[in-house]
Amino acid sequence: MALSCPSCGTPHDPRNPGIVLIACDACGTTLYREGDLLRAGVVARLAEPRSALRVGATGTVGDRRLRLVGRVGFSWGGGRWDEWYAEDARTGEPFWLVEDARRYSLERVTEAPAGVDRLRRVGDTLVHQGVVWQLVERGNATCEGAEGQLPRPVQPREAITYYDLTSPSGDRRLLIEVDDDGAIEAFLGDEFAPTQVDFGPVPEPDPSTVAATADGATCRCPGCGAPAAIPARGEPIRTLSCAFCDHVFAPDGEVGTFLGKRPSAPEFTLAIGDRGTLREVSWEVVGRLEYRDAEGWITHEYLLWAEGAGYLWMEASDGNYVALRPSAQVPPLSQLRTATPASTLRVGDAWFRVVEAGRITLTYVDGALPWEARIGETHSYVDLIKPPQVASVEWSETEAECFVGEWLPPAETMAAFGASAHAPVPGFHPAQPNPWRPWLSTFGLLLAFAVFNCGIAGVLSGDGTEVYSAVLSPRPAPAGTDAAFEVEDWESEPFRLDPANGAVTGIVLSSPVNNAWAWVAVEIVRAQDADDEDDDAFPVGIIADEVSYYEGYEDGESWSEGARSTGRYVRTPPADDYILRVEAEGDSASPVRVTITQGAVMTWLLWLQAVVLMGLGGVGLLSYLVFEGRRIPMDSDDDDDDDED
Repeated sequence: MALSCPSCGTPHDPRNPGIVLIACDACGTTLYREGDLLRAGVVARLAEPRSALRVGATGTVGDRRLRLVGRVGFSWGGGRWDEWYAEDARTGEPFWLVEDARRYSLERVTEAPAGVDRLRRVGDTLVHQGVVWQLVERGNATCEGAEGQLPRPVQPREAITYYDLTSPSGDRRLLIEVDDDGAIEAFLGDEFAPTQVDFGPVPEPDPSTVAATADGATCRCPGCGAPAAIPARGEPIRTLSCAFCDHVFAPDGEVGTFLGKRPSAPEFTLAIGDRGTLREVSWEVVGRLEYRDAEGWITHEYLLWAEGAGYLWMEASDGNYVALRPSAQVPPLSQLRTATPASTLRVGDAWFRVVEAGRITLTYVDGALPWEARIGETHSYVDLIKPPQVASVEWSETEAECFVGEWLPPAETMAAFGASAHAPVPGFHPAQPNPWRPWLSTFGLLLAFAVFNCGIAGVLSGDGTEVYSAVLSPRPAPAGTDAAFEVEDWESEPFRLDPANGAVTGIVLSSPVNNAWAWVAVEIVRAQDADDEDDDAFPVGIIADEVSYYEGYEDGESWSEGARSTGRYVRTPPADDYILRVEAEGDSASPVRVTITQGAVMTWLLWLQAVVLMGLGGVGLLSYLVFEGRRIPMDSDDDDDDDED
């Protein structure tokens, strides 16, 4: 049954028995249904939406198709949000689609949770339907008005207190609204990314509502009175900087609301209006901010805008850049308030490591921002990394926000904006990728092969089997020589050498000398050539080396040097009988032993390979660990106590 507007007579047909409010689209009067009559309220037209959502439009949210039936708008000091009353296009099931600065949640009315009065600051929690919900925003808002048909009797200019809570995973939202009479309305639902909300392209604005939306309008600076154009973007502009004086203001009404005075402009690398392409999206710099911490450390933040992609926050610090976007996955503030460097926290589905925590103050702002930025305002923060990913959580007394993103290569980033010539030399950033990480598995393989070589060398090492051994006793040397004892022209009995018994033949010299030396020369000669009258027998193996050993006691410490044995290895000659020819001299009468072995394993190459592999792998692994160690910050002296929050 059609009901007539008491102000203009326009007929309205309620969609279902639950409709209690109808906004007359002809005269803008808010109408309240009382049985078969409509009672007129105040005239309150809402500004035209900035998105594609419109009363009467049909679209999809996730995999659900919805028709938008009505809309109620709320505003607060820092912005506004819309609540769209919708029906499932197939079943008629009612939903509320909450749109808050490109943040969407599809909700249903739920029973009022207990413990709302205990929600006093962000981070406080309450339990509802078995889930622990965390308060991420609390404030006071005003109803701007309504349009279409609604199942709730909102009053334009009505004041409410709102509580915005999220689930631990960040994918669910609980919105609580309390009016001046203490009546509680609660809405529970799921978060959706902007890409999951499709109601077609944004319609061209109605010329009759341009003034109401403030698109393309101007607002006068409260300081000097100069007009400032309000950019038309996807979200209402809440902060403007005057181009003629140092005032920053909110564009409310004909004259803006004072937000603070800027100091002299810092040395930003990028300017307002600069354009660059990051990740195949063309961005424009629309805002700049400067923050300082208690130690005076400066961080610059650029707000970037791209049609169709929305806003992107780009943080600049020490020549490095991080791209960030808002996320609903706010970790528990009870953990953030006690976070220390190198501790770990879960953000969404991943674990991040804390690199810094403290408080920062906004010291400069210019451009046009979609939130109120007051110079001098202070908030707490915790920065976390999972290289190259970054998470940053900021909170004040009334709001907590989480931003997630990733480190950007400085040279590539500045080249994208054409600012390479005057870009600062980048320092180290905790989130930048470890250049040694791609080689980490290679370093592990090198070390594994080194250990394997050591094991093989240890198993195979050995001096072989003794083939012949003789002990020579020196006799006194002739007068006038340097040596006291000598062995001259000594020849051994024949012994057999055969490559079948080992490819390597060892010649080992030893003597139990003590504080003395012995020089020994040994040749291996074929036995059949030993009787050569011309003494032209060609040795197949030869060694000439000194065996010496000295020890003593000096300045209260014992010392020793030298060795009582030495030797060398040669290739085993053809199978035959061989003899030894030995000459020796020394300053001791200690006997000299000459030993011939076969089958010794030459493991020096394996040991050399092990040393090289271990060196390469160890240096690479050490480089990786040193780089990772730079990410762990020193303990900060910042006062992280935020009891005032």
